[in-house]
Amino acid sequence: MKKTLTIAFLLSCFFIAFAGKIDTLSHSIKVKAIRLNSALSIDGKLAETVYQFPAATNSFTQRQPQEGKPASEKTDVWVFYDNDAIYFCAKMYDSRPDSIMSLLGRRDNFQNSDYFAVAIDPYHDKQTGYFFVINPLGSILDGTMYNDSWNDDSWNGIWDYAASINDDGWSAEMKVPFSQLRFNASDSMRWGINFQRQIERRKEESYMIMVPKKESGFVSHFADLDGLEGIKNKPRIEVLPYVVQKAQSLVHDPNDPFYKGNRYKTTLGGDVKIGLGSNLSLDATINPDFGQVEVDPAVVNLSAFETYFEEKRPFFIEGNNLLNFGRGGLNNSWNFNFGSPNFVYTRRIGRSPQYYPDAGGYIDQPNETRIFGAAKITGKPASNFSFYGLTAVTQRMTARINDNGNLSEQEVEPLTSYSAMRGLKEFNSGNQGLGFIFTSVNRDLHDANLNASLTKNSFAGGVDGWTMLDEDKEYALNGSLSGSFVSGSTDAILKLQQMPYRYYQRPDASYARIDSSRSSLTGSMGRVMLNKQKGNFYLNTAFGYITPGFEFNDFGFQWKTNAINGHLVLGYRWFETDGIFRTKSFYTFAFKNFNFEGKKDGDGYGGFINLELENYYGFRFEGFYFPSTFSAGLTRGGPSTISPAGYSLY
Repeated sequence: MKKTLTIAFLLSCFFIAFAGKIDTLSHSIKVKAIRLNSALSIDGKLAETVYQFPAATNSFTQRQPQEGKPASEKTDVWVFYDNDAIYFCAKMYDSRPDSIMSLLGRRDNFQNSDYFAVAIDPYHDKQTGYFFVINPLGSILDGTMYNDSWNDDSWNGIWDYAASINDDGWSAEMKVPFSQLRFNASDSMRWGINFQRQIERRKEESYMIMVPKKESGFVSHFADLDGLEGIKNKPRIEVLPYVVQKAQSLVHDPNDPFYKGNRYKTTLGGDVKIGLGSNLSLDATINPDFGQVEVDPAVVNLSAFETYFEEKRPFFIEGNNLLNFGRGGLNNSWNFNFGSPNFVYTRRIGRSPQYYPDAGGYIDQPNETRIFGAAKITGKPASNFSFYGLTAVTQRMTARINDNGNLSEQEVEPLTSYSAMRGLKEFNSGNQGLGFIFTSVNRDLHDANLNASLTKNSFAGGVDGWTMLDEDKEYALNGSLSGSFVSGSTDAILKLQQMPYRYYQRPDASYARIDSSRSSLTGSMGRVMLNKQKGNFYLNTAFGYITPGFEFNDFGFQWKTNAINGHLVLGYRWFETDGIFRTKSFYTFAFKNFNFEGKKDGDGYGGFINLELENYYGFRFEGFYFPSTFSAGLTRGGPSTISPAGYSLY
């Protein structure tokens, strides 16, 4: 979901970081917001008399191509506000306006263009915020920031904008309603702020607060935005009722009694968003219809594992960045066949029914599970504490069967409730953090077929956290510990034991063997990682484990168990040009995986070199060696096999 432009804007150093040393420049620059008596007309032309005020800032410093040099073109920026919105307005002077590069693009997906960007930290917590980007033709990109410099462009705020190209450059105006932002309302507020300008033909990237490539962090370096006074909380209620009429016409079997070539369906429902103060939002949906959501791409999957599809339904997207578990505090995470658990995969809610009737004749099978209703609370109820809560209930679904005129019904999906809760507390300006996550799935199983194939109750959760190990925030330590418990019929648990990421039925299994009498599974997972956050020398190392019985796939997305993993990565990076290469870096690594039987099922050594020339062309050289290992999954439930040693060069 991270687009090229988003990364170019948000990554204020070569490797993004969680918390960086705050430079003195960010403390010395103050931006003053000016209160307006009436709303601005957003046309991108900067014709109003308010632009006679001195610009809030016109000082920009290059990060590319000449780090530390003044920007090659002048940029004036103003910040205004009224009772309802905050305005970001800018004049981008250009000595060659006929060479301004700009392309129209879909929202959150334009590239190879000049642009102007604003990043704000309304909580002034130096960790989170929002960004808004516009190019000369009015294409936009927006999203949220978290973990100091990570970003998520799935958030689509409602804001007004315009841009125009003129004889001496181009200009832009943005109007962001306060109702779209989360902040601690008070009589006088201080936010964090930064601006960026991109001149694409020169590959020039300049900032008001430029963070050197050797440093880390982004939001933690922001300048202070002062002058926001008298902003009051206003009730925030949005109600969106809808009526959807669907018509379907497909090639069909003329003898099919359930489908005569045309099918019509009317759906009633609605969405509600309520602001709980300026910090929290309550979203609710009743009988939602997601028919207008972008269709998933067609995929041919020949593996034993299911395909992962991105969540595209707006109701489930907002606040999802808080669900990143076990990765806080680090600017980089190497995995080597060992990733952080994805406890909440919201595509499970409203999925296609999981049972297909084993019957003759014609079957009218539902394509999706109807969602009775869902509610979600997201935001920051207290200082430096973020919260996410979700609950949803899906309907019992049945398929109709016509077997030579004999009509019957078969339940194919039970009544199910889904719940998830996530909290994260940051301490000492982000130097430490501690979080938790908990999920549950509970099914009302009455049908014998469903009772034999689905678990009745599933619970999973864990705690995670991080700490900086030195005052300069150069080294960070991250850790997490998780557990799970699932229960159901012996047939349902037997099915879990035979999943592709478990394969208890292997004839040579010695640690965890298949047991047809089990009615539950329990397991755990843990990992600790050390990362060097900044500087030329690079270090990343981790150790983790997943027991064979760890199971969270009812609500999450799971692909691995039964692993003990460790790795070490060393590298060195040159950020200064030497007249030939703009940047250079090399990395070397080693990793090993064992299962709980003591068999080595992963082993590798390698390295790669990156070289970027002055003209931005680059080269990458890679070399890997993989010793012989065991594979417990190649025969898909059969005996373990030996994978021969191999190497690769690129």
